[in-house]
Amino acid sequence: MKEAIYFYSDLKNKQFIKNVLVDFRILYCEMEELNNKINEDKKLLILINSFEVLNNLKITPNNNTLIFVSSNINNNFVAKNVFFGQITIDKFRSLVESAFKTVNINILDIKLDGNQLINKNNQKNCYLTDLEIEIFKSLVDKKEIEKRFIKENILKINNSIQTKSPETHISRIRKKLLHIGSLVQIKSKKDKFLLSY
Repeated sequence: MKEAIYFYSDLKNKQFIKNVLVDFRILYCEMEELNNKINEDKKLLILINSFEVLNNLKITPNNNTLIFVSSNINNNFVAKNVFFGQITIDKFRSLVESAFKTVNINILDIKLDGNQLINKNNQKNCYLTDLEIEIFKSLVDKKEIEKRFIKENILKINNSIQTKSPETHISRIRKKLLHIGSLVQIKSKKDKFLLSY
C-alpha cells in the first residue's frame, strides 16, 4: 500500500501533485486541518505562493512537514524542511521522497529502520546517509549491482566521468556493517558489487 501524504496548497491546480508523486497516496486537506495533522504527526506537504501565506498559516512545522514556497523572498526565514524559490520537478520529487519515504529492510542479522542500521543480535547500530540507503536498498533488491548503475542511477554522475565515488560509498557501508558486527557483507567483483550473507 502506498504511503499517505496530506497535501495543502493555495495553487489553483492541485491535481498535478498526483502525477508527480505517483509512489504516494495524496490526501488533500484544508488550511484549518494543518495544525491537527502536525499534532497527529502525519506526513504533511505544503505548497504555497508566498512567505506571507506561510506566516498566515500559523503552524509549527515538525520533521514530518515539508513546505515549498514559490516566492524567493523569505525575509531571512530559516527552518528545516522549508524551501524557497523555484526548483525542478525531479529535485522536488527527490526532496519529498527522502523526507517521507520509509525504508525498512530486514535481512539475516540486520534491519534498516528509516536511516538506522541495527544488528538484531547485539543491538549495535549506526546511521546511513540517504545515498547509502539507496545503494544498500538496491543491493538488497538486486543482490548484485554494477558500478555504472550506482554512478548513473543513484549518484547521477555521467558514466564517462572518472570517479571513485561508488567505491567510496560502498566502502562506507562496509565499515558500518563491520562496526555493528553484521554477518552481511558487500563483495567486489570487477565492476560489480555483490551482497553476501
